[in-house]
Amino acid sequence: MIKEIFTKDITSINGSNYISKAKGTGGLLICKQDWCGYCVRSLPAFEESAKKLGTAYPIFKLDGDKNKEAIQKLNIQGFPTILFIDRNGKVGKRYEGDRSVGDILSSVCRESLVCKK
Repeated sequence: MIKEIFTKDITSINGSNYISKAKGTGGLLICKQDWCGYCVRSLPAFEESAKKLGTAYPIFKLDGDKNKEAIQKLNIQGFPTILFIDRNGKVGKRYEGDRSVGDILSSVCRESLVCKK
């Protein structure tokens, strides 16, 4: 299951952004908006990936309409924007892969060494 986060869950320290809920595991953060057709079409693949990854590597979503301050903090310019979160909870590099379950899981495996089939 994809876990929802909010502006209050993002902390900025020395110019970097952290999500404490991802500390210890890392994860993926999907910044989306409900009116975005591509966001809506992409979510089922991320939901299926979240089921396969379980608690080993959680997937989070951030609603851009409800969390405008967080979107500004993260410097999000378009939707969906998907970001990797490292094991310290630091939001980092953008996910550039395909929006298919196979590609999501392969990308997570490469970035985090959490590999699931």
